Amino acid sequence: RATHSSEVQIDAWLKLVYTPVDRLIAKIMSPLTKEIRSLAADPFDDELMEGFQTYLEDSRAMLEKAQDKFQSMANPSGAANVAAMLYHCLGQLEDGLDEMERFTYSYEESYIHTGQELFRISRQLRQEAKDKVKRLV
Repeated sequence: RATHSSEVQIDAWLKLVYTPVDRLIAKIMSPLTKEIRSLAADPFDDELMEGFQTYLEDSRAMLEKAQDKFQSMANPSGAANVAAMLYHCLGQLEDGLDEMERFTYSYEESYIHTGQELFRISRQLRQEAKDKVKRLV
């Protein structure tokens, strides 16, 4: 019974927490390269900067939704590794958005590069979480 109950809890957590959070993470990360390329054409162009800032604002709103969803249900012990990866992934995304937002104030390119690196780490953590989920199911 305990094993069946654990499987039911894991399935519920995957459906109600992991999957929606993973989708939100994808929506944040997917447009990054395109947004940076667009901004790179002329970072001092007000319209291009406004578009980048809109991306950052939208991403921050999605990140907040993802964090709320992540905290909405305790993870089952069988999914602890996946939850830990997801938690760190969200943290790296938040730090990456912070770094890129700093760029919008200072035009210091190192903030963009640091933000991209944090997103790369987040992408890797997301993939590791996906690999662990495959082993759970």
